[in-house]
Amino acid sequence: MPQNDGKLLMIPGPCEFHEDVLKVVGEASPSHVAPSFIEEFGATIGMLRKVFLTSTGQPFVIAGSGSLGWDFVACNLLEPGEKALICNTGYFSDSWAMCIKAYKGQVVNLQMPVGAAVCPKMLEAALKKEKYKIVCLTQVDTSTGVKNDIKTLASIVKKIQPECLVTVDGVCAFAAEVLVILQNNEDRMYPITQ
Repeated sequence: MPQNDGKLLMIPGPCEFHEDVLKVVGEASPSHVAPSFIEEFGATIGMLRKVFLTSTGQPFVIAGSGSLGWDFVACNLLEPGEKALICNTGYFSDSWAMCIKAYKGQVVNLQMPVGAAVCPKMLEAALKKEKYKIVCLTQVDTSTGVKNDIKTLASIVKKIQPECLVTVDGVCAFAAEVLVILQNNEDRMYPITQ
C-alpha cells in the first residue's frame, strides 16, 4: 500500500506498489501450462533478449533471491573438484565463493583491494597460471561500490581459456548496466535473479 505521509524511502526494499499492481498480485496465479501463461512467458523471454542485446541467447527466468543464481551456477556448471576463479571485489564475491565450496567446487580467490574493480592484468596472470572450468565475476558489488568492465574481462578469459565459462552475478546491475550475452559465439552464463 502506498505511503500517504509524503515520505519516500529509496532503498532496495521494501518497495511501494501502485494499487493497480497490488490488485493484479492479489489475483489467483495461472497454471504454468495455461495458454495465457505460455504466451506471457514467451513475451517475457523476448523482452529479456532485448535487455541482453541478443536475438539468439537463451535467458532463464528463475524466481528467488540473488543467491539462487550462485546455486544455479555451482550445481549446474561445476562438478565436485572442478576449479572456479572468483574475481573477488567484495561481500557478494565472498558469498559466491562459499556457495561454490558448499557444492564441493575448488575455489581460487583473485582478491582485489577494497573498492577496486578486477584488474585485467591480474586476471590474465591468474588464467595463465591455472586452468579453470568457470570464472565468476560480479558486475556491480554494492558492498564496495565496484563496477566491473564485464566485456573486457570476459574477452580476456575467452582469449586465454576459450573453453572456460564466464559467469556473472548481475543482480545489482540488471537493466541499469549493459550486459551482452552470446556475442561472437562466446559461451557465457549470466545469472540474474531477485
